Amino acid sequence: MNGPIDRVSSALQSAALAGPLLDALLKSFLVLGLAGAVCALWRRASAATRHLIWFLALASLPCLPLLPSPVGRQPVWTVSTTAESGNQVSLAIELAHQIGPPPAPATPESSRISLVVPVSAGGHKIVAQFDAHWILFGWLAWLAGALGGLTRVAAGFWERRKFSRRARPLEAPEWRDLLREAGEVLRWRRPVTLLHTEEAVMPMTWGWWRPVVLLPAAAASWTMARRRVVLLHELAHIKRRDYPTQFVAQLVCAAYWFNPLVWLAARQMRLEREGACDDLVLAGGCQANDYAHHLVEIAASFRSLPEMAAMAMARSSPLEGRIAAIVDASRNRRPRLSAALAILALIGALAGCLGGNGVHGPGSADKAQALREQQFVQLEVFSKQKEKQSEALAAAAGESIAPEFRQFFAAATRGDGQTVTNLYEGFKRHHPQYSHDHEYPDLRLRTRFWGPVLEICLAYDQVARCEPEYTRLAVEDILHSIPAGGVYFGGTDPGRGLPTAFCRSHVDADPFFTLT
Repeated sequence: MNGPIDRVSSALQSAALAGPLLDALLKSFLVLGLAGAVCALWRRASAATRHLIWFLALASLPCLPLLPSPVGRQPVWTVSTTAESGNQVSLAIELAHQIGPPPAPATPESSRISLVVPVSAGGHKIVAQFDAHWILFGWLAWLAGALGGLTRVAAGFWERRKFSRRARPLEAPEWRDLLREAGEVLRWRRPVTLLHTEEAVMPMTWGWWRPVVLLPAAAASWTMARRRVVLLHELAHIKRRDYPTQFVAQLVCAAYWFNPLVWLAARQMRLEREGACDDLVLAGGCQANDYAHHLVEIAASFRSLPEMAAMAMARSSPLEGRIAAIVDASRNRRPRLSAALAILALIGALAGCLGGNGVHGPGSADKAQALREQQFVQLEVFSKQKEKQSEALAAAAGESIAPEFRQFFAAATRGDGQTVTNLYEGFKRHHPQYSHDHEYPDLRLRTRFWGPVLEICLAYDQVARCEPEYTRLAVEDILHSIPAGGVYFGGTDPGRGLPTAFCRSHVDADPFFTLT
């Protein structure tokens, strides 16, 4: 196993590379799917309530990887892997369904990533092979997509900034009076900046701490009724804090660009946002037919900025549905915050029941350390057995155990993993077994007891590189799958490291013997 592939395998074993991305993908589908189902079934809910559901579902996605796994559950995505021979590391995704503690992940010698989803009773497995380089490519593709999404957000800011610089304050008394009146209707008392521009752009708003409403120059010829409608609509966005919620949704879309449900949720959130503002305008005393007429004319007369820049009053594409909702007298227009929060809490709880990505509660670090210490105790016992076996093999061959090997056995039998792995790296640089990688092999390392030494090295290397829980799962999977009295063929050196060390006795072939 060469250096770069070794590093890739180590990263995968610690779940630092593939696990979080796969876990985020699965949970984002779950949460957004449930949010969509709730909104589809709860059609009588107000637009504001459905908007809140969509927003909370989107905003929760960055937090989902931090959800702790419930007690008794393993992580949704678990990783145990080692490289196969050559320059490739093959991986597999294993999907299993069951109630209770899930089965152990794939065995380390098969170099697999295991997906364990405890959903229902019974079980089946779906296995597909992937090359580790494709995992790295997937992360690079995600990074490129995320940067592209952030670039779109930045471009929207830049577009809006250009309009801000060209716009001029609108300080006419009649506009200030109308703005104050609209603020009283919507119970909004914080200052709002009115701007007007010579360009034929649609009325829009942006900002939260210092909100801004931008109007086209043509607004000077509008009737008082249209002016009032426009200001009510834009102030409704400000009152509802739609600009910061839109910004959060844009960031989530950039991070989860690979999930089509994220884009669908963001689109539905925008539609419900406009509907919620329409409801506030109608609650402010505007007649539905008059308001619909104003929207249609504004949409036909002006162009809108990109969605990334600001919130335009009336985009043409979803306008037909908005008009139908506005004139529907039976439509529920009262938001129900408590109901939306309760539903989102239920969705979050369901997502949490599927487990986290391995990030657990406050005591998880202590538990992991305790488990690792138990594993090192087992390695100490195993190393003492292998030291005796090495002495017997050396005596039978008339060999003496060199000082570097004595140092190695001393470190292994006292659980000094750092010294063992350091010496192992030295052995790999000079042992004739790896002579194809090195110009000057040390023939003194070719001893009759090299086999037991290598078995200690492999076991320590696996335990030192893997998360303790994944090591435990991998060991249990192997030990429970091999019948007593059988022979386990490890396939590669890394494939036999753990079963050799954690069976009852490799020397006595109890309960089975391990070969490479």
